[in-house]
Amino acid sequence: MNIAKGKDYSYSKFIIGFLLFLVFIQTLYGIHKKSVTWDERCFIGSGDYIFKTKDFRLNTLLYHPPLSYYISSIFLSFLEFDKSMYKNADCWEFGNNIIFHSKYKPETVVFLARLPIALLSVILAFFVFKWAKSMYGLKSGLMALVLYTFNTTILSYGGLALTDFVATFFIFITLYCFWLYIQTKLTRYTIMTGLFLGLALMSKATSIIIMPSLIIAGYFYSKQKYFTIRQLAKNLAVVLLISMLTMYIGYGFRFGTLDNKLDQHYYKRAHEEIDKLPFTAKKILTFLFRNVPLPFPNYFAELGSVAYYSNLGVNSFVFGKVTDQAVWYLPLVILLFKVQLALLVFFIISLFTLNKRNFVKEFIVLLPIILIFVLFMLNNRTSGIRHLLGIFPFIFVFSSRLLSIKLFKKKIFWAFVGILLLHYILSTLLVAPHYLAYYNELAGGPENGYKYIVGSNVDLGQDLPELKDYMEKNNIAKIKFSYFGSVDPKDYNITYEYLASPYFQYWVPDFQPFVTLTTRYEDCSEKNGYIAISVNNLQNVHLINKTCFNWLKKHEPVAKIGYSIFVYNISNK
Repeated sequence: MNIAKGKDYSYSKFIIGFLLFLVFIQTLYGIHKKSVTWDERCFIGSGDYIFKTKDFRLNTLLYHPPLSYYISSIFLSFLEFDKSMYKNADCWEFGNNIIFHSKYKPETVVFLARLPIALLSVILAFFVFKWAKSMYGLKSGLMALVLYTFNTTILSYGGLALTDFVATFFIFITLYCFWLYIQTKLTRYTIMTGLFLGLALMSKATSIIIMPSLIIAGYFYSKQKYFTIRQLAKNLAVVLLISMLTMYIGYGFRFGTLDNKLDQHYYKRAHEEIDKLPFTAKKILTFLFRNVPLPFPNYFAELGSVAYYSNLGVNSFVFGKVTDQAVWYLPLVILLFKVQLALLVFFIISLFTLNKRNFVKEFIVLLPIILIFVLFMLNNRTSGIRHLLGIFPFIFVFSSRLLSIKLFKKKIFWAFVGILLLHYILSTLLVAPHYLAYYNELAGGPENGYKYIVGSNVDLGQDLPELKDYMEKNNIAKIKFSYFGSVDPKDYNITYEYLASPYFQYWVPDFQPFVTLTTRYEDCSEKNGYIAISVNNLQNVHLINKTCFNWLKKHEPVAKIGYSIFVYNISNK
């Protein structure tokens, strides 16, 4: 009997290793020949810049804390870039220079920036397995790992040098460590919770959602007699202290006021916004801003910046309509159209089979799903599934509970789960390597999903290399091009005639920094010949003229490059 168990364990270790290998290989395949995505131009190299200059006023820190930038710069630190590049504290210029104007090939720089994120994805996959196994058993652990391995959203962002995946990683690990503390009451897990909480808060502003998660979960389990309120308060205080110490180290031991902790333009903007407030509020905030010292003050400046921009809203496209605010139900639409149907079914069944005893045990897994979802329902800048990425590891763990409960007749149930898992795996393999553009059957698949929602759900400017390949194969020397992306298509050797594109992109002919336009000349006249257009622009999401490219919709594209760039060949008849 022991020998059999040993063989089973060895066999499961082989499966685990193989699935982790598949996570890594699929992730690398997904980023192969994908161009720099929108935010990557600003993010790539930022960690290297901060580390070498000790300048925390780099404008990339207006958007997110520095940890994800540090991580994506790990391998870049071994490269030598021209020192003159570090004199410009504009992340968009700095990133563009080290990617396209250094002595290294752009694909090398981008790959090295993305590689640490891909490695994090493998580590996170293992911890998803461990938590599911600990809660529900080995079979559930393996199921959770399969769900992770073949999830299109994980494969989309687990290889990009963005903040989303790093935050997802540390949110999950923080709550896993807290769950271990709940189960064992061991001090080392309190320390680990504090350490990973600090790292999570340094990854992305929205990671602050962990704070209420820990408080609510702690209070809930104290009511279930896992520990007393006094013990909870003591441990949360230790967690907070360790997290602050971690952040203090991560921000280079900085201590000071909020004054002058932002890039000059945004520093002036902050004071302009404060000046709009009533006299008393203005006086108090100005005093706090200039006179109250704080540890890692840049972090609090970032929180204020993110909160401010979250309230401004962003253009969204839902069910054929463009809005200047993210509608509250957008996260729900995103889940219904972007999540693989098998995973939705597994999750829904798991919810409906909960009872009181299960709910107590699994509350800590469900809580972050609820809080993250609600946060982005209330956020005016929700643009795509990347903002909901943090819920996925928890969904995998919770959905794997199916294999620990008794449902229907056993053989029928196993056949049902097996068929859904096969469909789940095939849906990923069939869309590879264009995981980012995946839509499920409810949206009509990747071919039709752009008709319902676009934004970062399909188009981050990632398919320039494949457009270049298409042009070469079809002997197209020059193409008319409306592009959604932060890099100039010329950097990918694409010869093009400029068509109207969003005004805030740094490469467009009439770009002006720090300007928000409500009127602008956009040539929206009908064209002929070969025309390429990003789907965000096809739906006019970020154009001033919201009907600019409607004339293209009466034509059928001759190609869909990665599902994010449509190519038309229109005769002049």
